[in-house]
Amino acid sequence: MARAISKRVLQLSLLLGLGLAGASQVITPWALPFVCKSNEVVRLVQAVFPMALTGFPICCMVWTWDSLFYGASDFLYNARTIAVASAIGAAGILASLKWNFGLAGLWLSMTYLYFCPRLYAHYRRFNDSRGPFGKSTADLKLHASGAASS
Repeated sequence: MARAISKRVLQLSLLLGLGLAGASQVITPWALPFVCKSNEVVRLVQAVFPMALTGFPICCMVWTWDSLFYGASDFLYNARTIAVASAIGAAGILASLKWNFGLAGLWLSMTYLYFCPRLYAHYRRFNDSRGPFGKSTADLKLHASGAASS
């Protein structure tokens, strides 16, 4: 039951991330000149913005999984995941500063090098039978098969 509810919440999170990215893609070119009058800044934002928008669904999924694991009292796992991902993201930021990758390098590091390892780790933990959601799924299957045979 917990796994089924979690999967539904994750689906809604992905839809929300895709919806936000799509709406932002449509609204931003129209709204950006109202926020900033500098042509140079507008060009810079327009160059980096698609990369940031593609990260919206990833971020939504990671934040949702964070919440699900917190709700399942898996705090230590989440802390370790965040620590490792932070080290990877920080290394990417330092590399982008050293090699002058500019704003694109910073967004790449913050969005993809920080969130993608967390997404992968959460996906693995969610589907691991030793994780907090694997136990409940296995128990439900055993209970259902035992109830059907009696």
